Amino acid sequence: MLKTSTSFFTWEENDLTLNILATAWAKQDTFWKVVGDKLKISVKKAAENWEATKYMLKFIAKSFWVSNKDVELLYWETSPNKAVKIKNPKIIPESLKNLIV
Repeated sequence: MLKTSTSFFTWEENDLTLNILATAWAKQDTFWKVVGDKLKISVKKAAENWEATKYMLKFIAKSFWVSNKDVELLYWETSPNKAVKIKNPKIIPESLKNLIV
C-alpha cells in the first residue's frame, strides 16, 4: 500500500484525505489557504444543523469531480476541525494544484 502524507493531506493509494479547518457564512465557496496542518475551506452555507458541513462535502465532491458518495466525513461533524476522504479524485482543483502533489 502506497501512502504519502504531508501537512494537511494524505494520499493512500488513489484516495486523498484532507484535514480541514471549515468556516461558514462566507461570501463564496473557496479553498482558502493552509493554516498549520489544515486546509481552510469556506462555504456560503450557515452553520446550523450540520447544513454547512453537508454543503461543504458537496462542494468538495464537485471540486474534485467525484460523486457525493465518494466524499466521506471521517470525523467532527459539528466542529470546524474535520477530516474527509475523497475516493479516487478525478482532478485536483486549480487552486490546490501547487499544494497537493
